[in-house]
Amino acid sequence: MRFRACLIAVTMILAFAATSNAILIININEVGSDVVATGSGTLDLTGLSYDYATSPPSIGGVAGTLGNFWAFPDLSADLDIYAGFTGPSSFGSGLGATADSATGSFGFGILSTTDEIAVESDYVFGAPLDFTATYLSETLASLGLTIGTYEWTWAGDSIQMNIDYDPPQAPVPEPATMLLLGGGLAGLAGIRRRANKA
Repeated sequence: MRFRACLIAVTMILAFAATSNAILIININEVGSDVVATGSGTLDLTGLSYDYATSPPSIGGVAGTLGNFWAFPDLSADLDIYAGFTGPSSFGSGLGATADSATGSFGFGILSTTDEIAVESDYVFGAPLDFTATYLSETLASLGLTIGTYEWTWAGDSIQMNIDYDPPQAPVPEPATMLLLGGGLAGLAGIRRRANKA
């Protein structure tokens, strides 16, 4: 019984450690002869103010000089617009390009020119959000995107955009997470050993 309680406690601690800094991460990379933008994470829009509802302008687009990015796989979805973050006003010199395709669970957009974020109206804060937008036969240079890491923040959350030639590698667990996992497993082994002796 103690073993099961310890296992649950370790699982909860690891889950908290993994999600305590949950943000939406957007990676824009050259993949073969195309540019692919992928986003994953969660959003908590607490701290932003609701502005208005609208419809998606297109399935996806990017305008580096304006600091605008969007991916809306479902053009029939209603969007809610929120304002009030801080961050860069541009991430390149590109005047704008439309994506050739977009897929994903929920649409998302960032409009730096007006400090606004667009999400589908039925998105529940904190739910997983993922999307992909593909720009066929394009490069980062042809889209006018500047390599770098850009971050928009507000009281409740943040968005990080990484623009680079190569897609990111699979994440390596942080040392603190590995230490926490190792300690939890050692504790479980000790409890199990004591239970077997009894």
